[in-house]
Amino acid sequence: MVTKPAISELEETLTTAFSERRSPLRAITSRVDPNDAEDLLQDAALRAIETERRTPVQKPLHLLRRILRNLAVDHLRSRARTTRVFHPAEAPDIACERVGPERQLVASERLHRAFAIIDSMPHRRREVFLLHRIDELTHLQIARRLGISTKTVEKHVSLAMVQLSREIDRE
Repeated sequence: MVTKPAISELEETLTTAFSERRSPLRAITSRVDPNDAEDLLQDAALRAIETERRTPVQKPLHLLRRILRNLAVDHLRSRARTTRVFHPAEAPDIACERVGPERQLVASERLHRAFAIIDSMPHRRREVFLLHRIDELTHLQIARRLGISTKTVEKHVSLAMVQLSREIDRE
């Protein structure tokens, strides 16, 4: 013979509230979407039962109403915050700007090819190019540092750019 576990006064009150006082409880959630209102009511009941297990509850129906009201207010605040941050009707139709794994792989491969091309350049061309692009020195600063003319610096930078752009997409 299977015996039913004894139900607490709170569980009995909740059962009564769900069947007989559903309309007044639903009135608390009147500003909430009807689909969410039922979920909030069930969440409130569960929280009331959990509270009663920890400490004795003097007025179970009052506790249920208070929990339900707090849940409804939290729900409305959350929805308002979400609407303020992101309103679907006003959202621009843009793609995600995060780079996908395929594009990352392609970019990584291009970078490795660029390094290989730079490494294969003649010594002086590579040196001038790196001073200009990496160290961000002006043509005059590079010319003074290496003891060459600014025209020679311009020529090396130009040749390095041509070589890089020609060879980077090869393959």
